Parts: sequence; structure tokens; C-alpha cells
Amino acid sequence: MFPLEDPVASKEEKESLLEKQFVLLDKLLVDDCPDVRSVAVEGACRILRLFWEVVPSTITVKLLSKVMDEMAHDTASSAVRCAVVDGMIYLLDNPQSHELLKVLLPKLAPLLDDPVLPVRTAVADLLLTLKDIRALQFHKVVNLDSILCSLATDQCLVAQRLTRLLIPSYFPSKVPVSEACNRFITLVKRSPLAAARFCEYAVSEGVPPKSLTELVKVLISLFMAPTDLDTKEKEGILLAIRNLCSSLASNQSCKIALCELFSCDNFNCMLSSTSSPSAYTAILKIASIIPPRDISVVVKHCINLIMDHSAVLQNKTKQEEFRAAHKLILAWGGFDDLLETLSKLLHNVSNIAGSGSIASEINRSKQDRSRKSHRKSKWPIKMSMKWNTMKGRGQSHKSGKDHNEESLTIAIAAAWQVENLLAEEDTRKALLASSKLEHLSSGLKLTVQMIFRLHSDFLDCMVVSPLRAYMALIMHVAVRRSSLKDAKYSCSKTKNKDPDTSVASSAKFGIDEGLQELLSWAGELFIIHHVNNTSKVATPPLQGKRKHIHVQCQKSRRRGSSEEISNATDEGTNGKTDTSEAGRIALVTRIAATILKSIADSNALSLVTQVPVKARCLEFASTFIQYLKQQIEKWSNAQKFTGNDWKYVFICMKSSSTYAAKLLYLCLKSSSELATEASIVANNLLDLVTLSESVVGSKCAVSVLAALKPWMPDLLIAVSSSANALCSDESLDTVKSKQGFDELAEDGKQFSASWIVSLANVECSSVNATNFRKSHPPEGHAMGGASNNNDDSQTKDKLYHATLDLMETIIKLLQKGDARILHAIVKIILSLAALFLKQKSYGEVFGLLHFTCVKLLGIGNVQEKGHDILLNQCLLEYFEEANIHIEKEIESLGDQNGEEMLRVAKGLVENVLSSHKV
Repeated sequence: MFPLEDPVASKEEKESLLEKQFVLLDKLLVDDCPDVRSVAVEGACRILRLFWEVVPSTITVKLLSKVMDEMAHDTASSAVRCAVVDGMIYLLDNPQSHELLKVLLPKLAPLLDDPVLPVRTAVADLLLTLKDIRALQFHKVVNLDSILCSLATDQCLVAQRLTRLLIPSYFPSKVPVSEACNRFITLVKRSPLAAARFCEYAVSEGVPPKSLTELVKVLISLFMAPTDLDTKEKEGILLAIRNLCSSLASNQSCKIALCELFSCDNFNCMLSSTSSPSAYTAILKIASIIPPRDISVVVKHCINLIMDHSAVLQNKTKQEEFRAAHKLILAWGGFDDLLETLSKLLHNVSNIAGSGSIASEINRSKQDRSRKSHRKSKWPIKMSMKWNTMKGRGQSHKSGKDHNEESLTIAIAAAWQVENLLAEEDTRKALLASSKLEHLSSGLKLTVQMIFRLHSDFLDCMVVSPLRAYMALIMHVAVRRSSLKDAKYSCSKTKNKDPDTSVASSAKFGIDEGLQELLSWAGELFIIHHVNNTSKVATPPLQGKRKHIHVQCQKSRRRGSSEEISNATDEGTNGKTDTSEAGRIALVTRIAATILKSIADSNALSLVTQVPVKARCLEFASTFIQYLKQQIEKWSNAQKFTGNDWKYVFICMKSSSTYAAKLLYLCLKSSSELATEASIVANNLLDLVTLSESVVGSKCAVSVLAALKPWMPDLLIAVSSSANALCSDESLDTVKSKQGFDELAEDGKQFSASWIVSLANVECSSVNATNFRKSHPPEGHAMGGASNNNDDSQTKDKLYHATLDLMETIIKLLQKGDARILHAIVKIILSLAALFLKQKSYGEVFGLLHFTCVKLLGIGNVQEKGHDILLNQCLLEYFEEANIHIEKEIESLGDQNGEEMLRVAKGLVENVLSSHKV
């Protein structure tokens, strides 16, 4: 409410009260809360609009200057910036404000480039408001070049408003059509891309379709005339024609008139007069919308494009042109011929040396298909005939590796086209309903097999296209098959024939069988890579049967790296860096990450139904994560992790962690039989965080941890399942433990949980055990080196951000979650502590018990007061066994430093036992 007045107050009192209100409004404009500032801006503009004469001019100038200079550039809140623009629109309703706003409004010009869409939209609305005010001109508020730039590049909401703004200037309805066309040509020459966007929204903004049809005629004549048009202007004209044709195609009379404008000669001239991929794309889209009577010229261009594999692999800007060609071929009935051509390009890998056994099944299927009758093609020029004329071109002189690479390159380019056909809804429907689907699927299958065989010699990022295309195809077939089952059921009631049964019968196998084959091929992926570098694989190839957890003793891990990795570094690279080797690691990572993503997506869609297949999926995820760990360890002493290849490896590492964690969650949710495989994946993922921080650095580890955090509860459930699997079948809460300390230590050998030891070692760096940690540091474990620094707190703060964050996350989840999960994790930690006590690694024993007793159980920790957790009888007996064996170890120990660590650990265990006595 404004203004607040006291009816009985004197004039001086009323003026004083009014001044206080303006002071309060000024304070609200700089309030700490963005919502308050937004309301204050709106309130100030409303007051000035309604009470312009009442408010003193000095106050008006002061308020508006503050709003324009400060509030309009409020970097903390886009809502405040948007409120400023909306407030100016509201204030313009008062004509008395125009004179002052003429000076102030240009300060809002930078907001047309604001990163937030609602702010840019509000500025466009402001310019539309200025268009109707004679005293103000919108191009003096925002420069015309800036307006055209936004029109060319901004989103639909802004571009549509700017089109409405510029129609009176560049295509007015009150002048003859010829004059309007001349004005538009001026716009084309000033900003070709803006002119193209202008045509995209001209129909929806009320420009008569008949006038725009005449504009198309003028633009075609301008393009074909021998004028000095540069490349950008030609491209802009073609894009404008494309947008106009797209908008006018729904008007039947306009479409008939447009068909008369396009002839074979016109298209031939267009194709010969352009060179940019975007211009070719526009021509193909025009042909698919407004087809000429003779399209042979466009067809030949499409055929040449599809057969040119180098256009896909070497010129990424031409990929949009391929998509346009696919849609044109679909529109003109040549889609089956397109699929047949792509299938032959894919089957070209059968010419690779040594692939005869793989291709034998494919050749048999080709012979079977040759006996079948083919429907007559509607396509003007048979694409397969073009294939026959080009089949041997440029290849007869090649042999060996060059020939193999050429054949695989052609197949990869064809697979990329299949991938894009599946990405678009209309082409995907046509592909799944095509009689060529089986032939296409077998070609993709053969190409994928060749990729696993030859990837080490083919370092190209496009090599994953066949994988993505193959997985997308079998996933779409599976989804379609599922929907067809429902459709057949409903049709059976009405006795109608299902029109799409070809999709269900075209594929010889489902998603389960497809994944089984893919994972069997992928088992060679890591083997081939290691063989090429004369090293061994720490994890055997994927086997069909499930296997029990088996991990090397933590003592060998603490010596630095496994024997296989050290041999690989010494024998394979002699400690030196090979650039091509980093590229191969990046390529293997790229391929494996693509497979893992497809596996996760298939399980997310509930397409994978067989438990053994899900187990194989988890085994692949575990093998891949172990491969990443091995490569990090292998090159930790050979080089710094620099260069684009390693950068991409770390990016894939983060995304793959997400896919693996998602897969773990889906598998655990669907079946309790996968606990063993899930626990291996979970431990490998958590190991990856701590290992990458100790070897690569905190930045890499933090990114991996960020990817895993949403799935952390599921990872802990999976880890705890391994502990439950090693216990008796009866409940931990009711059973008295029959395991002795030696059996408990043996269990520790079966837990792949080095991340727990890493957490314990980092925890040690923050406790008051610095003296004996300095004189007796832990042996060789990657995280144990933290105690060598003079300032443990400095080490804790600067070196292990991700490990500390992981520790805090795990502690919070375990303390607030199901006690059974906490008990299982404690069982794992006690097993590892028993193992290390037998190995006389006292630092690890101290760290594990301190982390368990103080952090997890909150025993004797003032900061964790209120988190004391009751343990079951089984775990209490484990603690009693640990207490007895620690005491025996102290009595037989002569090492003062080790004795001090064990006495502290014994005290922690006794605190746990005493807290549970009745």
C-alpha cells in the first residue's frame, strides 16, 4: 500500500512519513534475499507508474538509476533482472516516463545476451512494447546488429518475438510484395542466418502465405542469377527457402505453387553452386518437402553421399546432410534400397583377411535371402546398381593391413548411418518394419566382431558407432517385440491380423542372447590389449559360469602393485611412455564404456530377463573397472597422466562408474542371486576412488566419487552382502559365532575391500598417534604414505579430499541405515584386522579398529555422541577374540612402536566391549 498517510498529520509530518517510505524502499532494493529485491523492484516501478506526479523528480531519478545500474545487473538472481525488465514494460504505460526512459533504457541492452532464457524473453517483450511507442525507437535501445544476432542464434521463444518485431521493417504487409521482397533481400545481405530464422516464424506471425510464396520465387531467382553472392549469403538463402517450404507445405494451394517453382535444373544448379554441408542439407530437406517432378539429380547426390565413408569419418559437419538424405530417401520410397546398400557396406568386412569362419554363417543367410522374391522398388535409381559399380573401386591394389582398415572404415561409416536411422522416429519405424532388417542386423553383428578383433590397429573415435548401432537395434527390436505381444493378444480377441509381425520374426535372437554374444566378444577386448603390450590380464576372460570371490592378499597389494602389473611395466614398456599406447587405452576404455552404457540401459528397460545374463553383465562391469585400476597402477611410475587420451580415459571413468553403479542397483533389485557379483563390482568401484586419488590426484577421484554418491546406499548393501554370504545361514542377531580368530583371518583374504584400509590409514593421520606413525610407517600401501608428512592435518586437508568425503558419506549412511548393513561392514573390517594382525601389520590393525570403534560405532567419541550402536552377539564375540589375540601379540612383541599401536587398539576394543555390558 502506497502511500501511507495519517489524515490528521500536518504537512511536514506527511512529507517526513513519505520520505521514510522511500528510504525503506531503497533499503529493500539491496536486501540480502533475492525474492525481496524482486518484489521491491516491481513495487518501485508500480509506484512510479501510478504516482509519477506525486513522487519528487530527484527520488524518481534516484530510484530508476539504482534499478538500472545495480538491479538490472544483479548476478546473484536472474529473477531480479527479469523483474527490472518487466517493471520497465509496466512503467512505459505512463507516457510521462518516456522522456526519462529514453536515456535509461539503453542500459538494458546487454540483457538480450543474458544466459537465462526468461530474461532474454522479457527483453524481447520490452522491444515489442517500444515498437508501438512513437517517442521511443527499439533500435536505439538495442543495436540492430545485436537483435539480428539473437534472432539467428537464440531459442524459439526469443526468435519468434524478434521476428514479430522485424516484420514491419523487413517484410511489411502495407507495401507491394515486390517492395517487401526487396527489403527482405536487404536483410539477407546484412545477416543471412537471421533472415533464415525470420522465414521460420514468418507464417506463424501472420505474414500472408501467398506473399511468402512469391518470396520463395524471388529467392530462387536471386540464387540462380549470376550475382556476386558469397558463401554465407547462398547458405542463408537456401536455409530461408527450406524454412519457408516447411511452413507453407501444410497449405495445399501454396504447395502446388511451390512445386511449379522447383525443377530438376533448379536443383542441379543449387547442388553445383554450393559447397557447404549445411547448404547441401537444406537442399535435401527442400526436396523431401517439395519434391520436383524429376529428382534424379538429387538421388544421385544422395547415393554418392551415402557411399562416401570419408564424409562421415573425416567431416563431422556433413553428418546433418546424411540425416537429410535419409529422410528424403524415406519420403520417396527408396528406404529398403538404402538399407540394402548399408547392409552390403557392413558385410564388406567379410573381405578382411582371416574372417572367413566368422562370415560363413552370414554368407549362408545371404544365399537363403537370394532365393526369396523382392518387392519392386519405387526408387528412381536402384542403389544396389550404384553399389555394383563402386564395389571394387580403389581397393584392388590394397592388401593386408591397408585393405583390412579400408573395409572396416567403410563398415563403421555405414554403422554410423544405421545409428542415426534408429535415432529418428520416422526412419526407426521404417527400419524396424523393413524386410531388410535381418540382413542389416547380421552386417552390424559381423562388424562388431571385427572391431573386437582389429580395434588395437584402428585408433578412431568412430569405432564405437557399430557397437551403439548394434545395441540400439536389438534393444528396439526387443521393445517392439514386447509391444507386439500385447498387440497380438488384443488382435486375437477381435480376430484381426497383426500388421507388424515382421518385426518380431526378423531377429533370430532376443536381448538376452544378443548380450551373451556381445559379452563373449568383449571378453577378448582386454586380452587383446594386454597381449599387444606383452602383459598379462589380472582378471580372466568372462566365463559363462559364476565364480566365487577371490582376491590377492592385501600384503601383496601394499607392496605397490600386483605381480602382473609390475611385469607389464618392466617387460612391456620398460617404464617408458608410449603415446600410441595411451591412445589404445583410451580406445579400449571408450569401447568398454559404450558396452557398459548399453548394458545398463537394457537392464533399466527390463529387457534382460535371465539371471545368468545379468550375472555376466556384472562380471563385465567388474572386469572393466579392474582394467581401469590396472592401467592407472601400470602407468603411475611411467608418466604423468597428461594429454587428450588420458583426459578422455578419466571422463569415461566417471561415466562408467555411474553405469556400473546403476547396473548394480538394477540387478540387486531384480534378483537376490546376484549378491556375489554385485559385491565384487561395489568393492571395485570404491577401490577406484581411493586408488585414483593416491595415484592420479584428488581432482580425478572427486569426479568419480560425485558419480557414485547417488548410488552409495546400493554399493554398501552390495558390499555387506559378501559378508552375509560368508556367515552361517541363520541370522547374525541370534546365532553364536563358531568361527575362531584364524577362521576370521581367512575370511579377510576373500574380501576385496582395500578401500576400507585406505579409509583407515587416512583416519590414522588425524589421531594423536603421530610419533609412532612417523617412526614406523605402514608398509607400501598407497594410502599409508600419508603418515610420512610432518603435519598430519595438512596431509589430511590437502591430499585426500575424496577419501575423506567418502569416509563421511559412508559413516552417515551406516549410522542412519539398517543396522544389519552396519554389522556386515564391521564383520568385514574385523576380518581384515585379523588378517593384518597375523601378518604383523600393526599400523593397519590400529587404523581399522580406530575407524570402526570411534567413527562407525561412536565409542568414546565426544563429537559422535548419541551415535552409540548396539552390536549383535556374533560381533561381540569377534571383538572378544580380537582383544585376546591382540593381548597375546603384545606379550610376544619386542617392538616398542608396534606395542604402542596395539595397546591403543586394544583399548578401543575394550571400550566397545565395556559399552555393551549390562
